[in-house]
Amino acid sequence: MSASSSSPFRPFGIAASLLGALAGAGCNCDNTSTLDAAVSDQDAFDMPDADVDGGPTECPAFDPFTTGNDGSAEPLLPTAGQSRAGRLTASMLPENVTELGVWAAGDFVLASSAGYALIIEDEGVSDLYDRFGGRPVGIARLEDGGLADAGDFNEILFGFSTFLTRTESVSVINDGTDGNAAVIRVNGPLAPIDFAGDVLDILRAGNEFADYPSSMEYRMEPGADHVEISMTIQNPEVRAQIARQVLFGIFQGNRMPLLNPAHGFDTLSGDVDYVAFADLDERTSWALVAPEGDQLTASLDISGVTVMSLGRRPIAACERITVSLGSIALGTGVNGAQSAAVHLRGGTTREVTGTVFEADGTTPVPNVHVHAMAGDVYYSRTTTRSDGTYTIDVPEAAVSITAWRRGAAVSDAVAVPMGTSTANVELPAVGRIDVDATVDEGPGPVRIQVAPASGAVPFPPDTYGEHEVTGGRVHVAFSTTGTASLPVAPGDYDVTVSHGYEYELFQQRVTVTAGSSTPVNATILHSVDTTSWMCADYHIHTTRSPDADDDGEIKVLGLVADGLEIPIRSEHEYAGDFQPTLERLGLTQWARGLAGEEMTTWVWGHFGVFPMTVDDTRRNGNIPNVYDGALPPDAFAEIRARADHPALIINHPRSAGPGFGYFNVADYDRVTGMVGRADHWDEDFTIVEVFNDSSFENNRDATVADWFSFLNRSRRVFAVGSSDSHHIYGSPVGYPRTCLRLGTDDPTMVTPEMVRAATEAGHSYVSGGVYLDVTANAGAAGPGDTVTGAGMEAPIHIRVQAADWIDVDQLEIIVDGTTLTTMPLTMGADPVLRFEGDVMVPVAAAGSWVVVHASSSNDMALLHPGREPFAVSNPIFFQR
Repeated sequence: MSASSSSPFRPFGIAASLLGALAGAGCNCDNTSTLDAAVSDQDAFDMPDADVDGGPTECPAFDPFTTGNDGSAEPLLPTAGQSRAGRLTASMLPENVTELGVWAAGDFVLASSAGYALIIEDEGVSDLYDRFGGRPVGIARLEDGGLADAGDFNEILFGFSTFLTRTESVSVINDGTDGNAAVIRVNGPLAPIDFAGDVLDILRAGNEFADYPSSMEYRMEPGADHVEISMTIQNPEVRAQIARQVLFGIFQGNRMPLLNPAHGFDTLSGDVDYVAFADLDERTSWALVAPEGDQLTASLDISGVTVMSLGRRPIAACERITVSLGSIALGTGVNGAQSAAVHLRGGTTREVTGTVFEADGTTPVPNVHVHAMAGDVYYSRTTTRSDGTYTIDVPEAAVSITAWRRGAAVSDAVAVPMGTSTANVELPAVGRIDVDATVDEGPGPVRIQVAPASGAVPFPPDTYGEHEVTGGRVHVAFSTTGTASLPVAPGDYDVTVSHGYEYELFQQRVTVTAGSSTPVNATILHSVDTTSWMCADYHIHTTRSPDADDDGEIKVLGLVADGLEIPIRSEHEYAGDFQPTLERLGLTQWARGLAGEEMTTWVWGHFGVFPMTVDDTRRNGNIPNVYDGALPPDAFAEIRARADHPALIINHPRSAGPGFGYFNVADYDRVTGMVGRADHWDEDFTIVEVFNDSSFENNRDATVADWFSFLNRSRRVFAVGSSDSHHIYGSPVGYPRTCLRLGTDDPTMVTPEMVRAATEAGHSYVSGGVYLDVTANAGAAGPGDTVTGAGMEAPIHIRVQAADWIDVDQLEIIVDGTTLTTMPLTMGADPVLRFEGDVMVPVAAAGSWVVVHASSSNDMALLHPGREPFAVSNPIFFQR
């Protein structure tokens, strides 16, 4: 992932933040077990053994935690005022609308007549970061005896310190049909949280609970809209212990943004009664609610991962304690889940209803967000229905209501004092920009950008939690048909329509008046000849990765609109493929998706692995296992030995931060070619992500210099360029991209084997908007090839192309790592062909390699602000 991404996932950085945030966390709680005050303030490793004070020298045997059964055969049919627990069959599972749910037949469910259900994973190896079953994996609403409107629930880690239950059994203790609470129990010894490698060891120092017997219980009272969660731990030692914190690791924020009662959707901090997680308002949302009399302490909220704690929990020698972990409250939309959380904490709410109208005061507006403020504090939001009406729960206090839609300012606030329960809202007046574009004279996917000529973009405060479009744009839309109707406030706008770097773009300034539609008719023509070449991006994230906020569909729409032909999905620790989404959307004529993953270690770097065979019956789609302390050469050998024979890419090898960039961790010295940590070094990798959301000039003295150092030591290492896109509006897919010599221009003819072979052979160049064809030996050799019998010098043929909206002003010829010559480029009679000709290059007695680089100091502001146009070839090798 890119250091320039707006929210890079830095696992070691998260762990380092944890150390500071949690190591000294105090207790603001009522402990379920007490120790002598003089002892309870000490860390566990300072506490005296029980036998020193005349206590026992070993703990007596304890009764094992009991197990139950499979529960009710009809767990989704609770009667009025009842809750039920049981196993789910395949026919009971909810629709996996987001395609990210990991629930399966055989998992357990708690469901109540309040209309909501929590799915608990069965025992066995688990997907995502927590490798053990027995945790929540889904939330949904009960409807007609089934599960509907499942929320985009991801994952929670429940830690007693940095230990969690290593699940050995999951069973129903009471199915609820007797009118009592429905209860699911998870048994197993405590085990350290292990997906972070060794970086959490410092938090565990002197605070070891490995193999302590433990049990988790999920309890749903009859007819409840929440599930209470607790953990019971047996201390088998004659030594008292203290868990420095009860820890919640919530991998959720980019899939269901976090709402907290102190700051709305803005930065989480301090102590709170609950945090709610917002899905679409028609889907199920949830809230984590602190135990009664306690509060959740915000420790960290970064890259979609929220870390919270409950403070210290002491456990005496030989003692069994039960620790409340609070509750998961459920509701429809964030407002429903928030109300359930408030009520659980003893609060009350009132209901406000109304209609959102256009500025005319009579035309209702569907599908816009309505926001509620309680004084100066943001409270909640909901969405208008198809008839423009809304209902929102607010506190028992005076509130104000606003509404917002993209393209215009927030509405005027409408005061709703106590005693008033209705509020109609009028949105500011808008007009519309109606775009109708063709790609090569037919309907096709395009990117549509709308930027106010004034530069002023209307946008609500961060507390509202709306998804911001960056770069001074009010709209960025990806249309598969070339059409879109976009609302904007009256004024002047620049409309840009494009289909990637091979195509000319269209731009027009329009004036929009209130209540009117302004047409924009655009024709997008293919101007750059890339016959037999297709371009790939090996490094693309979606919300399957905790630190990305684009779902798979918007990512596919965006990459196709930007003309990327071979997208490779690279989620953190999860094998995925864009091809099913391309097929579902009917876009296979434009792109061919390949399966891959980003092997994300916390100690020695990140690595692209592709192509892969996704197998949903295996953990995380059948990814390599790197959690057991393996060193890089061993892990790489495991990858190379896989049956699907994937290629390995060293991703962002110089990224800052311990454990993040492989070359940094191995202490590779590009000057000497030596490494400081030989046991970490692999001599067989051949592909390096030299360009990660950045240009040649950005990397000349870093990863480019590394790449050249390998080539100068006769190690054939080839460069790739990828976007590492986590946030599509600020980190565009396909900048840069790696263009491969495949012999076809038809995505339907591309196979994973073709892409792997071309990548491994270096038959490619990296394009940041510029297209480059470099050949030798009368066209018989290209990048990655060797020319023999070249003599003391040899000609290379260079062809540079760029759409006429892209600047290219310099061509650089590099021989054996040294610039042979640079030449200025100017646009001639042909606005696309910027250079074509032969250049003579010297060949050293021991052989030489040649790389060609085209560039511009201007950026591609019309499409990707802040990105410099460039292209660089992989080397051609020459022997005399």
